[in-house]
Amino acid sequence: MHGELPYLDFSFPQLPGTAYLYGIGQALFGAGMSRGRILPVAMATATLVLVYLAVRRHTGRVAAATSAVLMGANALSLLWLTVAKTHAPALMFAVAASMVTLGARSNGRRAVGGALLALSVFCRATTLPLALPLIWFAGAPDALGPVGTQPVPRARVRCAGWFLLGLVGTLTPLLVLALTAPGRFWFDNVTYHTLYPGGDRSWARVSGVLIELFGLDARSPASGSLGLQNSLLMALVVGCLVAYVRLPRAARRYLVLAGVLALTCFIPVRPASQYFVQCIPFLAIACGIALGKAHRPLLIGASLLCLPAAAALIVRYAAVNSPQRPAAQDEVARAIDALAQGRGSVSSAGPNCLVATRSARTAAAYSQFARIAGSRVPEEVRQQNSLFLDGQLLTGSPGEPAPVVYAAGSLSSPLMYFGLQSLGWAPARTIHGVTLWTRRSAR
Repeated sequence: MHGELPYLDFSFPQLPGTAYLYGIGQALFGAGMSRGRILPVAMATATLVLVYLAVRRHTGRVAAATSAVLMGANALSLLWLTVAKTHAPALMFAVAASMVTLGARSNGRRAVGGALLALSVFCRATTLPLALPLIWFAGAPDALGPVGTQPVPRARVRCAGWFLLGLVGTLTPLLVLALTAPGRFWFDNVTYHTLYPGGDRSWARVSGVLIELFGLDARSPASGSLGLQNSLLMALVVGCLVAYVRLPRAARRYLVLAGVLALTCFIPVRPASQYFVQCIPFLAIACGIALGKAHRPLLIGASLLCLPAAAALIVRYAAVNSPQRPAAQDEVARAIDALAQGRGSVSSAGPNCLVATRSARTAAAYSQFARIAGSRVPEEVRQQNSLFLDGQLLTGSPGEPAPVVYAAGSLSSPLMYFGLQSLGWAPARTIHGVTLWTRRSAR
C-alpha cells in the first residue's frame, strides 16, 4: 500500500487482486502472520455460508448443512483457505458468481454474476475458464423467462451477453494494467510459471499429487485427513456421475463447474494438491443437492465421517509448540527487530518471519518468487523485470546497503550458510528453529 503498481514497480507472479485485498487487510488489522489470517479466514467462512445457501435454495437444511461440513471439514479447505494465498478470495467470488448466475432471472443479475467472476479472476487467473460454462448457463432456455415475441436463440445470446458485459467491464482495470506494461505482465503471469523448478506434467508428478490427495502418501502429515475426506467426497461424486441424468439440473451444473476447475489445476507447469481446493465448494454443493433426495441417515453419516479427520488435522497444526504456527513466526520477527535496533535493513530467504517486522527489508527479501525466476534468466531480463538473486539477500541489490540481520530458516540453502560465513556473519540467536545472523561490522 505504498502507491506502487504490480508489474510496473515490482515483480508479482499472480494477477493483482490479492495484492490489494491483503494490503487492505494489513492496513485494517496490522502486519503479522497471525493477523494476516483474519481476512482469508473471513473469506473462507463467507464461502462456507454461500455453499450452505446454494444447497438450501434447492433442498432442505440437513442437506445444506451436510454440504457445508463436506467443504468446511475437508483438509484442503482447512490448510489452504486459511492462509493468505489466492485461493480464499478467488473461491469466494467464484462461488458467489456461480450462485448469482445460475439463479439469475434478470439481465442485471447476469451482469452482476459476470462482475463477480471478474473479481475472482483478479485474484487467480485459473478461474477464468469458468466463464465458458457460466456464459452458456446464463443463456440457457430455463434461465430466459418470458421472451415475448423475441426468437429464443436471440434471447439466449442477449442473456449471455449481459453476463459477458459484466465480466469484461469489471476486468477493464486489469486490461489497462496489462497494456501499460505488456512485457512485464506477460513475464510475471506466464513466463515465470514456465521457469519454476521441478515443473512437469509427467505421469509421475500427476500420480504423486493424486496419491497425496487420497491419503496414500505415508510421509505427508495431512495424508490421513486428506485420504478419508477426499475418498468420501469422491465416492459421492462418482455416485452423482452414475446417476447424472437423474440429478437435479442445478447439481449437474455445479458438477460441470467443478470439472472445469479440476482441469485448470493442471494449467500450472507444476501441478500440486493444493490447487484442487478450488473444486471442493462446487463438489460439496453438487453432492448436497443430490443428497437432498437421499435418506436423512445417509446425510448425517456423510457429515460425521468428515469430522474426526478434521479434528485430528486441527489439533496437529494448532499445536502450541509448533514452530510453523503464525504466532511463532511473529515472535521471530520481534527478535529480528530487537537485533536490528533500527541500524539498517533485515533479510531472510523465507518471507514469513519478516511479515511482522518493523525494520526495513532488503529488496530481494520481499519475495522468494522474484529470486526463483531471477536465478533462471540472464542479467538483462533480471533488470527488466525487477528480479533478484539469492546472494543479494546478504549483500543487497546494486545501490542498496547490505542488511544488518539475516534470518536463516528452512528455505535457506547450504550455499547461503557458506555465504554467511565467508562474508563475515556470525550467529547471534536461534528462536523457533530460525537462526538470526548479524554482520560483525554492523555490531
